[in-house]
Amino acid sequence: MKKITSILAVAVMAMLVMVATPSQAQNRGQKKDAKKEARRLKKEGFQTMALPIERQLADFYAKYSEKNEDGMPKYLMSDATTVGNSYSAAQMEAVNVAKVRLAGQIQSTVMSEAKVQLANSQLSAEDAASVGKALEKSTVRVAQKISRVIIAQEMYRILPNKNYEIRVVMLYDAKSVHDMMIEEVRESLKKDLDDFTPLHEQMVKDIIDKGVCGK
Repeated sequence: MKKITSILAVAVMAMLVMVATPSQAQNRGQKKDAKKEARRLKKEGFQTMALPIERQLADFYAKYSEKNEDGMPKYLMSDATTVGNSYSAAQMEAVNVAKVRLAGQIQSTVMSEAKVQLANSQLSAEDAASVGKALEKSTVRVAQKISRVIIAQEMYRILPNKNYEIRVVMLYDAKSVHDMMIEEVRESLKKDLDDFTPLHEQMVKDIIDKGVCGK
């Protein structure tokens, strides 16, 4: 009986190891990459006032690799490097630049997807133009609402002229952008179109799904 119990215990442990292996392997790989990247950044003179560089990178890799329920990336990413005569000035500028880049990225991907889908849609030319305009205006408004970003990386180095060079990497929840975009476009089209139909609703959803979340 003891022998059977031991065999069963070994089998259960083996199954647990097999289940955990992919996640553990990914985690080990991320830590290895973080350590390698941290060494490179430190050699280049970067340091931090927050978490250690290696920890920031490991946390960033783990978070950026997260997927939503559809298996798509959970976060959008943007970065910026700026220089200022003080840490606070350079840091503030880096965050602002990263936000602008994130907004530009959202607008670019959404409008690119809109161009493709609207050209092949069943909408009339007039309705397609209205949807395109609504998307363009809405991406600008949504971009202005970007606020609760995650500062995943923040490090600096002091240049020979004593200025501060700040590097910032931020993450933003893709679902938040997705939901805001759909709401903004829906409200805009209800005002601009005489008849906002399920076809318009589905077209908007398809464009934003693909443009923001990559579905």
